[in-house]
Amino acid sequence: MIEELATVVKVKNHQVWVNPQISSGCGACMQKTSCTSSIVGQFFKPRIIEVDSSFPLVVGDKVMVTIDESLLLNASLLLYLFPLVAMFIGAGVAEGLSNVESYVVTAGLGSLVSALALLHISQKTWLSSYCVKAVVVKKVS
Repeated sequence: MIEELATVVKVKNHQVWVNPQISSGCGACMQKTSCTSSIVGQFFKPRIIEVDSSFPLVVGDKVMVTIDESLLLNASLLLYLFPLVAMFIGAGVAEGLSNVESYVVTAGLGSLVSALALLHISQKTWLSSYCVKAVVVKKVS
């Protein structure tokens, strides 16, 4: 399980919106001026995310939020590999049918866009088992 400390910013029914506390990659290093993790971290502001909670929480509470690693890995593989494999298959089929380079490029890009559109459309139906959902596991005092 991947755990992160977060602050509750909104509560509605059993849904809680939290603001994760982003920690630096190396943890309190004294070389912050030359560290790329510190520099890159300044450009990315934390996002407010919606999580499930079975605890009675109020705005301002500190909570521990977890994400299942296996779901995160499965979702990453699906979202990165499926479009790439579709692009290579589309380009390979186009090259087998016609050796014209513009057709191969067009078929590869078309199948890449089609795969991304398919993933986007199917997010709410059969991909819901691959969706990574953060869960509040405990309230931190």
